Amino acid sequence: EIIKLISGPVRVVSIASPYVGNVKFLLAFQSLERLNRLRHLRAANAEDLVSLMPIASPKLGVNVKDLVDGIAYVYRHCGIKLHLNELSKAGTEPIYKLTYSSTQNTEESIANEIYSFFEDTKNFVASIKKVLKKSEQADVLRYHSCDEYELRINECKADLNKITLEDLYKDKNIVGDTLDPDYVPTLTSTGQTISKISSSPLLKNTIKDILSKK
Repeated sequence: EIIKLISGPVRVVSIASPYVGNVKFLLAFQSLERLNRLRHLRAANAEDLVSLMPIASPKLGVNVKDLVDGIAYVYRHCGIKLHLNELSKAGTEPIYKLTYSSTQNTEESIANEIYSFFEDTKNFVASIKKVLKKSEQADVLRYHSCDEYELRINECKADLNKITLEDLYKDKNIVGDTLDPDYVPTLTSTGQTISKISSSPLLKNTIKDILSKK
């Protein structure tokens, strides 16, 4: 329907949105991005639990083979992510960074996915711990609040005012080759990914670097 109704892209800017679909949803979304029908910028505070959930669909009867193949009900974000770090970390971490959910099977792409996975998991666990401590529950609410989002976005406003959403989608440093007209997505199974990591010095060093910072 979106292809029939419009000639240009539907542009979406979402704030603090949760996961909405699995890898098949991501591939469908990217196919519309490739046709210039969808553009999505998703702002997410690093510690916001809402943007880190749900990890998987509660649907019953999940096929074990699909889980192993990586295409079952494990959720993936789509579009370009504006990752917003807590301002108190300025100086040790960038205030923001822009990333894109890739389905590429290159070592660099897998390394970026590994890093994002560990980072999101770390933030998820830290926020869950705060939920369980009454004295820190207010922090969890703050991470998801409009005031906190406005505060962090304002800190990177000067940079964002210099670029358009279309500029971001044309930036190969962000989207890679995923949106090239002749791009063919590849679904990599968990087993294939593990095999690639075990034979790749780059990927093994990526994991070592991440674990050394814990």
